[in-house]
Amino acid sequence: MRRSGSVLLIFPAVIAASLSHPLRAQSAKETYSRISETPSKFHWCLTEAGDDPAGIIGHACETYSDCRESAGLTEAADQKPFPPLSDEQRVNLKKCHQALYNGARVNPQIKGSKATQDWLEHGVSPGTEAKPFAVPGFFPSPH
Repeated sequence: MRRSGSVLLIFPAVIAASLSHPLRAQSAKETYSRISETPSKFHWCLTEAGDDPAGIIGHACETYSDCRESAGLTEAADQKPFPPLSDEQRVNLKKCHQALYNGARVNPQIKGSKATQDWLEHGVSPGTEAKPFAVPGFFPSPH
């Protein structure tokens, strides 16, 4: 019984301490600033990158994987040494890269967005690089 009495005395102190520091949500500007200061070195779709709470990375990577598979390509298409690609595979992989790039570009607040864009511009098989500009509406869908 003596133990339960001491626990009852500590419990109100814990509650009081937690209430003395009001919770404050971070603004979008603060979040973006923090991400800009410590950017991720991992691009999206790597196991190390993980997923964001809203599942945007997971969805984008699933779409990217489906796009790549529909082009008859595996993960090896993005790994050095890059495999030889037919002209059709190169065009299709470029569409997949551009779709993933666009997803990262419109979500700069998500950790790894910049690393993803850099990878898709400079670290993929030659001829399949994403472009840092808006893709015209008449560009065929990667799906």
